[in-house]
Amino acid sequence: MNGISTGRPRIDVVDALRGFAVLAIVLVHNLEHFILLAGVAVFILQMLFCRWWLSRHRQGPLEYVWHKWTWIGTGR
Repeated sequence: MNGISTGRPRIDVVDALRGFAVLAIVLVHNLEHFILLAGVAVFILQMLFCRWWLSRHRQGPLEYVWHKWTWIGTGR
């Protein structure tokens, strides 16, 4: 007998898939916490950058581009 094989290939495959499913659930559970923390960190960094940027400029960089594109050809 080789390892934990039951001798029935179909049952062995189902057992292996069940094991992979459990590993996937554990991995996703652990990633949920990391993704939440990463999202909060990115949000805080964006807020800090926005405060810094707007303290030095009248509008955001994309607002400037949007404004220029809006008035193309009008002479403004």
